[in-house]
Amino acid sequence: MNLSEKEFAYLEYVGEKARKTLDKVCALANDTNDKRREAVPSLLVTAESFAECSRYGKAYGRILEQSPLVSIRGSRTYLELVFPKNHPQDEQKFFSSPQRAVGIRNRFYGTMLISLEEYTGTDLMKSDSLLQLLGFIEANKKNIRFVFYISPGFGAKGQLLARLRKYIPMVEVTLSQPDVDMGYQYVSNELTELGFILEESVREQIKAILLPTWMARNDFEGYNSLDTLVSRINCEAMMLPESENMIISTGIIEDFLVRSEKEQHEMTEVSRLGFHS
Repeated sequence: MNLSEKEFAYLEYVGEKARKTLDKVCALANDTNDKRREAVPSLLVTAESFAECSRYGKAYGRILEQSPLVSIRGSRTYLELVFPKNHPQDEQKFFSSPQRAVGIRNRFYGTMLISLEEYTGTDLMKSDSLLQLLGFIEANKKNIRFVFYISPGFGAKGQLLARLRKYIPMVEVTLSQPDVDMGYQYVSNELTELGFILEESVREQIKAILLPTWMARNDFEGYNSLDTLVSRINCEAMMLPESENMIISTGIIEDFLVRSEKEQHEMTEVSRLGFHS
């Protein structure tokens, strides 16, 4: 796969089936046979958060972008949109978005991630909006591969897959949230890649205290939040006078935990008082 180092590293943690799906997509998209290339499936992705699906969708889109399947490349080859519910004007904007993204070109060529987060399942299957969406898919199946995002609570996944498969090849993918062990492997590897030295006491602190605390946050969004954690530790470590040593001490982790706990408390207070960011 012609992915960036960051994208490739992430795929080590998405789960074997999800990773093998992208391997198969890559093989089909780069096949020398035109008919086999056309068999590249669109995806129905179940994930705890849209952020996780987005990350996976971008890896899928990058594979297609760099393959012969996307033979016409405009300034944009990847779009992410929420499919609106009960809002005809927003639906019109949604369906015109690919055309607006390419300007004077006739068609958008690439990948379109469609979030169905506003629907719970049966409401989508009974809606006229689904018919509009299926018509849009039918009209664009030659130039767009689709990634559909649903949450684990979506109640009509089988029905949705059956309807979509009448128009385009589809594969189902489930992305699981990382547990503490997976999170530890990811964070420690990322920090090491940045050049930091992690002594055993710090490794134990990260696994036993930092990650369980960070992953228990209400705003935790899988690997995106782990990237935020790595970025913040990197920033705080580099701001210290002894930063040239590239050593993360237990003191850095302890200070970060204090600040993180304070942030969570402030967010809880804001929510309790009825304010929303």
